[in-house]
Amino acid sequence: NLTFKTYVNDSKVAMKHLFAFLILGALCFTGCIAVSYQQLQLPEGVTLAQHQTVAQYDQLVEEPCRHMTAQCPDACDHGGVYAVFSIKEYMDYQQFSREGEERQKTFAVRLWMRDGTPAPETSKALRYTIGELDAGQTVTLHWAHFYRITESGNFPERIVTLLAE
Repeated sequence: NLTFKTYVNDSKVAMKHLFAFLILGALCFTGCIAVSYQQLQLPEGVTLAQHQTVAQYDQLVEEPCRHMTAQCPDACDHGGVYAVFSIKEYMDYQQFSREGEERQKTFAVRLWMRDGTPAPETSKALRYTIGELDAGQTVTLHWAHFYRITESGNFPERIVTLLAE
């Protein structure tokens, strides 16, 4: 009798796990799972402006070096492959300093360097998320215009804090 009860209870648990697995599988195939990226913490520095937008993913664009330094074009890290977004509307915008950029009409994220290596400023997770987007797709795009402070120097940076379908 004890063995039969254990068997019935184990069978019920197994059926619950199987049912949950089937539901999860069905959701995956019906497209209900969205791709998204979020950066929860910013590096050391000062936030100059924050942008919260609805944007359209346009395309990947290959940008050449613009020959702006003495290291160009052979020893610089300018150019590469960029993901370009058109801003459709602003949900929120905050400018914390007069150096903070104004509202934008477009936004670009460098994914790859000119030599094909991953851009060091863009995480693997963000590259993956952008790679899952289709041209013309509408997304939620948030970024911070940021003044980064490092031991080797200080420089402005635009950091994607949220990208979601």
